Amino acid sequence: MSPRRPAAVARCVLCDEADPSEQLLERHKYRECAAKPLAARSFYRKDHLRQHLRLAHGLDDVLPSMGGWKIKITKVKSRCGFCGEMFALWADRNDHLVEHYRAGALIKDWTGCRGLEPAVAMLVQNAMPPYLIGAEANNMEPFSALRVASKSPAADAGGHAVPSQFESLTARLGDYIKAAMEDNKPVTNDSIRREARVIVYGDDDP
Repeated sequence: MSPRRPAAVARCVLCDEADPSEQLLERHKYRECAAKPLAARSFYRKDHLRQHLRLAHGLDDVLPSMGGWKIKITKVKSRCGFCGEMFALWADRNDHLVEHYRAGALIKDWTGCRGLEPAVAMLVQNAMPPYLIGAEANNMEPFSALRVASKSPAADAGGHAVPSQFESLTARLGDYIKAAMEDNKPVTNDSIRREARVIVYGDDDP
């Protein structure tokens, strides 16, 4: 007669409590989160996971056992904005971009979007188009109260003042908002940002 091995005890993955009750799972809102698609509950930074645990599940700590959740993502569809080549692996993209930079490419030369799949692009936070820095350095002059106002505005051949890019963008966004309101379409911060990207760069790349 062989000795029996002790039965494995189920533990809550969020707080490590043994044999969690239905009330505990309900308090943690475990099922609400588990029902979401994987992309909506994947986090690429530990501080984002910590924030999710606090806001969605009422937890303050990241347990050591949660380290087992970590996976390395290597297959990410993307695009090179210098030559348009497409990639399936993130490492291949990085190696390819290095060669462009070694050949003298500048970020201002980037055109179009990054080619990320919508599910991946939705997870990118605080993003800006790759070419934004170069374009702003050469063209965009955001308003500054500290800037001296003595510079005379540019003029066309007829001597009429030509609006700055900032003024032109403001006017076109005003037209967009007015038209949307007349058509009873919702106007949100996101929709205004999207329209601004289309106006300035001809591309709605988030």
